[in-house]
Amino acid sequence: MKNVVTKIKSIPYEKRLLITSSITTSVNTLIAAGKILVGLFSDLVMCAVGVFNILLMIAKITCIVGAVKNKPFGKRNAFTAVFLFCAGLVYAIYMGMSLVFDIQPNNYSMWSSTMMAAIAFTEMGVAIYGLIKTKRRGHYYRNIKIVSFVSALIAIMTAQIALLSFAGETDLALKNAHTGIGIGVVTMLLAVYVYFAPQISTVDREHNIFRLVNASENKLFDMTKERGKITIVKSKIHGDYVFDAETDGDIADGHIKKTRGFWKGLPLPLKILFIILSEILIFVYAISYLIFFFRTLDMPTKLRKLMEKNGFEFVQTVEGTDYLQLTEELPANG
Repeated sequence: MKNVVTKIKSIPYEKRLLITSSITTSVNTLIAAGKILVGLFSDLVMCAVGVFNILLMIAKITCIVGAVKNKPFGKRNAFTAVFLFCAGLVYAIYMGMSLVFDIQPNNYSMWSSTMMAAIAFTEMGVAIYGLIKTKRRGHYYRNIKIVSFVSALIAIMTAQIALLSFAGETDLALKNAHTGIGIGVVTMLLAVYVYFAPQISTVDREHNIFRLVNASENKLFDMTKERGKITIVKSKIHGDYVFDAETDGDIADGHIKKTRGFWKGLPLPLKILFIILSEILIFVYAISYLIFFFRTLDMPTKLRKLMEKNGFEFVQTVEGTDYLQLTEELPANG
């Protein structure tokens, strides 16, 4: 058994991720098909959830196949974005119609609601695992991470439908519709992000080279030293984005990296306290992260403008380098 575990761990992480993603995608596809069949005969809400999941799985399969076969990213990224957008649109439209026409979900017994919630929480766990493990490993892996996040949202929705029905909650159709429309809109927004991400993200654009052409304007780097680091965007909570460069003559050759933020630097007792208060703090954190997200859009362009203001000219962006090496997390404040 120990040898088996050792062999599994010896497989490169990317390959293990693709294998586990393939397995979980297959399982989720079967579950989605089952939801559609059940929904056709008993509950249209479940049918909508099933169609939503099928579209998500197609988007995810596109990413997995592209990563396995190392296919060009452009067309497959657009394909993923289209299916992700269609999934959100279908779900938002259905939930909107259920609100307009007051379509009530079925009443579930204790056994059926428990089973639905168990399946939903299993899906949620798988999705969150994929969300956490897929860290900054390229375009395809980022898209897999986004699909995993959406899968987690729909699993929460399924659990809500089952548990509120069993609890005899009033205005169930209204609450489900509002949540479902919100999930659909979020999914569509994520699809738009997926489509434009190659132009606004740092993936494959983190390695940049600049040449100093006007030394009198340079306030960033001491070119007499072998290495320097500047802050592009600063955030004590989420971590800074920095440009860590080697200098040689008039050349600054470096990579955009992210430092550790507030959470990773917290002592364990404080982390436990924040988790206990998570229902209150999650909204504050989400809003701050949304602001941080918009502040850090298109980091290479922000870097280029900063360097040009300080007497440098852009030479080139180096693609195809080892992304895992280039995005290693640095200590807080560099």
